[in-house]
Amino acid sequence: MVEVHLMDISKREFYRKKSFISEFAEKTILGKGFDGYSEAMKWIVSN
Repeated sequence: MVEVHLMDISKREFYRKKSFISEFAEKTILGKGFDGYSEAMKWIVSN
């Protein structure tokens, strides 16, 4: 599983920094906008 955030949640408000799925995701992509989805799909295919 890949977690994708359009924005970098580590640079947002405190309550937005908590991800409930990060501990289960094999990869997390932050702050790449819609390109993050493309990167996630490429990662899934190659892994």
